[in-house]
Amino acid sequence: MSIEAISDNKSDERLLTIDHWLKDSQPHPLSSEIKPNDLASIVYTSGTTGKSKGVMLTHNNIMQNAWAGVHSIDVYPYDHFLSFLPMSHMLERTIGYYLPILSGAKVSFSRSITELAQDLVTQSPSIIISVPRIFERVHLKIEQTLEQKPKILKALFNYAIKTSWEHYIFTQHKGHWKPSFLLLPLFDSIFFKKIREKFGKEFRFAISGGAALEFHVAQLFISIGIVIVQGYGLTEYSPVISVNRLNDNDPKSVGEPLPGVEVSIGDESELLVKGKSTMQGYWNNKEATKQIIDEKGWLHTGDQVNIVDNKIYITGRLKDILVLSNGEKVPPCEIEQAILQDPIFENVIIIGDKRPYLSALVVPNNELINGSVSVEEKLMQHIQDKMKVFPGYAKIHKIGLCKDAWTIENGCLTPTLKPKRIAIIEQNQHLIEQMYTGH
Repeated sequence: MSIEAISDNKSDERLLTIDHWLKDSQPHPLSSEIKPNDLASIVYTSGTTGKSKGVMLTHNNIMQNAWAGVHSIDVYPYDHFLSFLPMSHMLERTIGYYLPILSGAKVSFSRSITELAQDLVTQSPSIIISVPRIFERVHLKIEQTLEQKPKILKALFNYAIKTSWEHYIFTQHKGHWKPSFLLLPLFDSIFFKKIREKFGKEFRFAISGGAALEFHVAQLFISIGIVIVQGYGLTEYSPVISVNRLNDNDPKSVGEPLPGVEVSIGDESELLVKGKSTMQGYWNNKEATKQIIDEKGWLHTGDQVNIVDNKIYITGRLKDILVLSNGEKVPPCEIEQAILQDPIFENVIIIGDKRPYLSALVVPNNELINGSVSVEEKLMQHIQDKMKVFPGYAKIHKIGLCKDAWTIENGCLTPTLKPKRIAIIEQNQHLIEQMYTGH
């Protein structure tokens, strides 16, 4: 539809012109007296492990972050972003909205997550900002499809992925040329091209953030030709702290700090951050502000890291540790990520803090368990298969089967599709009591 046709369509109540807001006595927009350090937005944290807090961000905080992003990742006026994350999330606002404005790029908005696959094809974006769960779901579908293929075809696909990954390492100037690279055009026509086309014909790369992306998932997509650069940040930093560069991309890391971002390692290997994008503080919560920003201005991220060759590698989370009643300490995220590699699980959280053993609250993929005589028995077997590499004290002893899916609407998922641990535990107290008391 042309601009003229849209402007003449007075029957559409969704369309309003500037004349609708401006009074006759004020024909021109009011001049702004906004200053760089004025409050621009109060953004509430997702609250995965605690109560949400209002993060106060200034215009300068946000613009500095977007500017640093432009100077870290090549974005051009001809680029086309497809936006599908909530605009309440700072990753989408800063990198999926403000950064394209600075670059002169175009942004289209997906109709919904459920229609994302179709929108990718019809809109054909060159860049998307995503969270790991989107790629994990596609990865699981690819694995499910492979399981139905003959063994020889599956083996050939795995060899194609291995060869393509080695070629990618070569293009990153970290490996040597191999004769097997000559087979890549054949592998591309047989396997990769069909998968790539589902992301649109103009696709260049994706930026993944909001949570950790498993290396094997990123490796598969990059090998197919769907380049993913992983980044890292906090709402409290407007939000991006680091990102991998396109010409130096290590999916095991969250990349190098953005220009203007100073990093340091504190007690217990905690990542500390300082820079112009640090928030003013938490809204009406001075005590919480003092806990996260120290007297020297360092923002305490709560994430444990290693820094090698200026690249940041996340190794753990200070607060996300379950302490069993026997004193053993267990990081639940590692177990959850292992379990979620099995497509029979839609979602899972591990519980057991101050308990004698670990249990799991799970949301199954109902399509894959239909007809099963004992659903819990089957799910437990699948969990045990994924737990073989973990020590004995980290084994899952019981599971609680959640009948309802976890969604953003029912308060169980954050806008970036991460489980809200406290909310889920509160909503499933009856299941938890059954797992630990038997009634």
